[in-house]
Parts: sequence; C-alpha cells; structure tokens
Amino acid sequence: MTGPLIQPNLHAALVHFPLALLLVGVLVELLTLVFWNLRKSTIRIAGRWMLVIGILAAVPTLTTGLFALHQTAEAASQPADAWEAVVSRSTWSPELWDNIREHVKWMTIGTLMLLLGTFIWISGTDSARRNMYLLGIVVLVAGGAMITYGGHAGGELVYQHGVGVKMISPQFADASVPPVAAGEESAQLEVGYSPLELHVFFAGAAIALIVASLGLSIRLSNVLWENRFAEEKAVAAGYRPAGRMGQSGNLLSIPVIYPGIFWVLSVLVLCMAIIMGLSTLGLWKPQDVWSYLQSKQSRDEIRPVVHIWLGVSILTLAILVGVLIKFSPRRRLLTGIASTLLAVLVVGQVWTGVLMLFDGTSSPHLRFSRARANVPLSVLPVLKFTPVAPPTTRPVESVVPVPATAHTVTAPLPGTMPTTPLP
Repeated sequence: MTGPLIQPNLHAALVHFPLALLLVGVLVELLTLVFWNLRKSTIRIAGRWMLVIGILAAVPTLTTGLFALHQTAEAASQPADAWEAVVSRSTWSPELWDNIREHVKWMTIGTLMLLLGTFIWISGTDSARRNMYLLGIVVLVAGGAMITYGGHAGGELVYQHGVGVKMISPQFADASVPPVAAGEESAQLEVGYSPLELHVFFAGAAIALIVASLGLSIRLSNVLWENRFAEEKAVAAGYRPAGRMGQSGNLLSIPVIYPGIFWVLSVLVLCMAIIMGLSTLGLWKPQDVWSYLQSKQSRDEIRPVVHIWLGVSILTLAILVGVLIKFSPRRRLLTGIASTLLAVLVVGQVWTGVLMLFDGTSSPHLRFSRARANVPLSVLPVLKFTPVAPPTTRPVESVVPVPATAHTVTAPLPGTMPTTPLP
C-alpha cells in the first residue's frame, strides 16, 4: 500500500512555520513602537526578516491547503467528480462545513493582505517606507489577526472534528485482532509522492518568488531614478562628484538588492511546477502536450487548455521581465506593462487551477458549476429547512345507537328552546 511522502499532506508539515514567523515578526514590530531603543537594533532586523520569510512561505502553505481540502473532501469520491457531486455525497456536518469556510476565507484574505503589503514595502524606497509606516502597522496587525483566527479555525478542524486524522487502535489492546503478516507490514511502509500535490506546492512557491522579484525590481528602478535626479541636482549646484556615481557611490546611499537571483529562482521553480503539472496529466513529450490540447479543444474543455497556455505565458514573461530588469532597469514604462501583465496572468492561472482542482476539467465554463439548492457548499450559506408538523387527529370513538323513546332528551342548539317535551 502506497501513500503520500508526508502524512497526511504537505500542508500539515508547512502550516506551523509561517504562522510562527508572522506572529513573532508582528510582535517585534509592535514592540519597537513602545521601546524606541529597539528601532535600530538587530532585533528589529530579525523581526522584519521573519515577516518577509513568513509571508512568502504562507503562499505555498495556502496552495497546499487547498490541495488538502481537495484530498480530504474527495476521499470517498471518484477522481473526475465535480465539486458539487463531492459535497452532495459528503457525510460532513453543516457545522464542519462552516468551520472550513471560516478557515479558508480568513486565511486567504489575511495572506493576500500581508502579501500585498510586503510587495509594496519591498518595492518602495526608504522615504516611501517612512511615509507609509503607520499604514503598514495597521495592515500587519489586521493581517496577523485574520491568520490567527483562521489558524484557530483550522485547529478546530483537526482537534475537534478530526479532519485528516485517522485513529488507529494498538494491536495489543484487543487480543482478537489478528497480527499483521510480514508482507503486509512492509507494504504499509511504502510511500510515494503525488505529482498534483507537488505541482500545487511549486506553484505557490513560484508565486511568492515572483512577488519578491517584482518588488525588488521596482525598488531597483525607483532607486536608480532617485539617484539620477540627485546627481543632476548636485551637478547643477556646482558639485562635481569624483568617480563613478550609482550603486557604488550614490548621493542618497540607498541600499539596493539586485533581483537577478530571485528571477532565476522564479524561473526554476516555475519549470518544476510545469513539469509536475504535466506529469499529473501523464504528458512527458511535447507532441503529447499538443495532442492533449487538441483533444480538449475538440471536446470544448476550456479549463486545462487555458491553464497550460497561461503557464507557458507566465514562464515566458518572467524570463522577459528578468532580462529587462537586468539590461534596461530604467525603462520603467515597458517594465511596468510587462509586470502588470505578469500579475494578471498569475491571477488567471490560480483561478483556473482552483477550478480544475475542485470542479474537474469537463466543464467548459471558467466558473464553478451551478450548485443545487440543497447542497451545503462551503461557499454558500447552509440552508436549514423546518419540517412541517403532520396534522394531529384523534381516534374515532365508537358510537352506540340509542333507540328513540318518549323520554329521550335532545340537546338543544345554542340560542334555541328544546323541542322534545319533558316527562
């Protein structure tokens, strides 16, 4: 029997690190507001590195979390089932679905908020960071609160509802349990890997690296322009700088981290994601990929076709942006257009990937299939129906006929006089 390399999945192994790094980093940054002597200490530098690493690590943790939901919810379903069919056959309670909805919602919103804030902070110059410092504190506290609540909901899924947990009783507790055979014991130790899970992991890591690369590229461009204006003002004022101006001796002394290594890592991780994605579909040769695309187009299945073409486009555009930043870092308009297009393609790739993961590849639409009204989808409110009480009836009493006599008294109707003479 084979199983995943990490039990139960990669999400369970990754989730603790970004949570710990983010919460400690937010706490250190808040302490610098109270203790001013910590502002220029190495503690603050360590705290900010915790924030950056934790937020970037949260992206693959989020994508593997989506795979974990797919894995646990579809455990008793067919691989090609749509999400509507999976949920309709689910034995999970409405309370559990509500808990899943809270976990996914708040972790997604908090991660995206912190990721956007990190991108703005990385891309900004020192002066821009000082101007946006208070806003950054608000974003950090809000994002940290969201992921804390989302992490609490995730903990309830495991420890209260037992999602993804399999309880195995020890064999010595019951003498009636037969011992495990030698062949079966070795078979239980066999593990493998899921290409789909690795594809999701590498996709999240690639997104995090692309965000960091874009942020560092924008910062490099901004610093070069600020240094250029500072040099022009200095020369106009009569200052003649000795030696080469720029990064090695700029007037502003703004530190710059060149993003070349990050773009190389982004391209490599993107290639790994593409390879794992194609291996999930069983495609190893270029002619196989082309035949697969043609067969899907003939059957009007848009999702996998769009997903593959978006992946190729993202890889090509990442290489293009990296080359532009390397050789023409001051072409801000061209770099900005390419970076914006890259961000749009990444969003579209994530959406089509979510559709294929949860709703299959058969639907031709770029949205989820329409759910039935009685399906407690995690994205929909749970509908509660109150059963109508059946009408209450009393058993018919047996009536004994009484012969009419002269002494029979007939009960008068209300408001009338009796018609039967009394004796």
